[in-house]
Amino acid sequence: MVTCDLYSNFISCLKNANQILNPIFEVPGNRLIKETVRILKEEGFINDYQVVADGAREKVKVHLKITRDREKAIRDIKRVSKSSLRIYSSCGDIPKIKRGVGIAIVSTSQGVMTDKKARKLNIGGEILCNVW
Repeated sequence: MVTCDLYSNFISCLKNANQILNPIFEVPGNRLIKETVRILKEEGFINDYQVVADGAREKVKVHLKITRDREKAIRDIKRVSKSSLRIYSSCGDIPKIKRGVGIAIVSTSQGVMTDKKARKLNIGGEILCNVW
């Protein structure tokens, strides 16, 4: 299966795996996906991830955080900026997600980071997704 937008594919796979409580899933990787997964791990939304070489391509194996009581760490994830409609925001206009409980992942000139870090560094960028 050939997908044009790997990031949207990643978001869909994460939502589907989270919904059926599948603890591990694998997606084709690129720099943006690897940085997003790194942020999700730092913020405590996933347990771990691994970058696996599959011939000439790389795959990212994600281990979701699911408790024994079948509670999910990621309640929901929404793609904000799409390939058909890019959403850019200045540092003052970056939204707070669920009153600061969730995070927005922002692609800036300094790299991919959370909304809190972007506000702290006083830089804006493209809002990729919201996680809570």
